[in-house]
Amino acid sequence: MGKEIASEFKIGYIAPGEVGAFGSLILPEVRSRLEKGEPILALGVTSGKTAIAVVCGQVIDESIFDILSLYVAPDYRRQGAATLMMDTLISVLPEQIAIVTVDFVSMIMEDRTLDRFLGKYDGFTKSNSVLGIYETNLKGIMDSDPVKNGRFSSGAVSFSKLSDAELTELETFAATNVLERPEDGFRSPDIFSECSILLREGKEIVGYLVADDSMGGMFTISALYYEDNDMDLLTELLCAFTDAACRNKHSKSMTIYIPAASYELGEVLSQMLPGAKNLSHSYEYMLI
Repeated sequence: MGKEIASEFKIGYIAPGEVGAFGSLILPEVRSRLEKGEPILALGVTSGKTAIAVVCGQVIDESIFDILSLYVAPDYRRQGAATLMMDTLISVLPEQIAIVTVDFVSMIMEDRTLDRFLGKYDGFTKSNSVLGIYETNLKGIMDSDPVKNGRFSSGAVSFSKLSDAELTELETFAATNVLERPEDGFRSPDIFSECSILLREGKEIVGYLVADDSMGGMFTISALYYEDNDMDLLTELLCAFTDAACRNKHSKSMTIYIPAASYELGEVLSQMLPGAKNLSHSYEYMLI
């Protein structure tokens, strides 16, 4: 890349279960998997005794290596640490790897430094992502017509107001009907209970939306159900969710991560929030 790498930088493998000082630099869900000893390739960069950068990823589909977490401490950016990390990573990948991928969700940062870095790193090409990462400010949400007009029914209730018996009922309902559920259940400590919504018509459960912090610093829609794929129910859920998020004022802006399986959710969200910016994109590096 034409930039001299600081001589005090050293790079090495981070062994599964031995995250140590690099833990704070790794996305929470990736760090958890690494600490459990899952087969994730991780490289860490140090300056003296200080952990300053880390990259983690795994092999998928035999010929693809997917970068799951990528970070350089702010004080050490533009000094060659990221280049050292990527050059080393590419050099140690198994021979069968043909493509390295990075999705933008792995490097959400306020100043987008790593986004710009990958855009300039020789070999990476930018492409659209099937994921949806929408960013909007709270005023934009509150000024949207559906929320401003209160387009959600009295049957929409936040999880924070559900009794233990009602949560048990929800868990049983989702399990019985083989519906999408949060990985750690409806009582997971990662769930934003005041912003997760249960929707009823009378006594019948007709929908739910679960928002959690599993990706760190953004709302992740980790479970979604709306009866008979009724788009009106989906809109009601989104209205109640965005209204609750605004009233609880988690931050001045709101970033919402929508998994690929919830494509319809992204469409409705973009219609509700015309000011929302979809940040999602990914990068690919071809080795052959």
